[in-house]
Amino acid sequence: MNLILFSVYTIISFFISSIIYKYASAYFDYHKISAISIGIGAIPMLFALLPNPIALFATLSNYRLDFAIGISSIFLLLGYVLNFKTLKTEQVTNTFALAQIQPAMLIAFGIFVMREQLFFSETVALMFLITGTFLIISNDKLKLNRKFIPTIFANVSWSIYWFIITFLLNANADAVSVIFMARMLSFAFGIVFLLWFDTTKIWQNQKKKLKDSNVFNKKLSMAAALLLIAAALADGAGNVVFAVMDQAKHLVFASIFLSILPALIGIFAYVFFKDKFSRLQILGLVLVVITGVVLSI
Repeated sequence: MNLILFSVYTIISFFISSIIYKYASAYFDYHKISAISIGIGAIPMLFALLPNPIALFATLSNYRLDFAIGISSIFLLLGYVLNFKTLKTEQVTNTFALAQIQPAMLIAFGIFVMREQLFFSETVALMFLITGTFLIISNDKLKLNRKFIPTIFANVSWSIYWFIITFLLNANADAVSVIFMARMLSFAFGIVFLLWFDTTKIWQNQKKKLKDSNVFNKKLSMAAALLLIAAALADGAGNVVFAVMDQAKHLVFASIFLSILPALIGIFAYVFFKDKFSRLQILGLVLVVITGVVLSI
């Protein structure tokens, strides 16, 4: 397995989905984006299963496995809902910089639970990545914006999802069939949540505000919907590759490499979204970029 190639593919997939998700969040509410993204994101997993459909049936026939997958799907949905809730109002860079919580938790999980080895160079890289990320998500006084609390819990929820998935993969379950089933169950739960949310006064008030503000534009909304589909497909493809690396017991390496993602998003957001950064945030971006280059050599 070419770890660098697989890691780069994963980063590219998540980078594309992250940027587009920010654009789509301006036209759809977080509960709708969550359900759509999870459902469409299962399509690349389905294609990956086509060469070996027997693996899916073997997974479906294991009731204990199915129960664990069902639990993981709840944490998957919760992560999407909370993350999109923050992404709707906050800068894309800071929102996805908090995704560093997930690699950090997965790295700790890989080292202390799965007994994967962490070399000295990777240890140093991890320290730089954590420092750089902390600077990215902080203000000039090094205080965290409280509006990012939902995203913090989102990434903790996603980490728990991957903890469960990793345990299942360590028990020789098929990687693609496990994440596909988790995705489909999460999509089903997402639809139930969507139907419930659409009947609440909260959503009725939001629709009225959207109508009164004359923000709705049919053509732009259609474009956002198409981009949302593309983002979900890229998201799903990235999850497939990450799961394969997890099953190959390279969770630590994949997680460290994934830590480069916030810096890439930050650079893009600065150029195209006109996100503003303090000097400390710029220093954090530089640290993450340099570390990513060193890791890829």
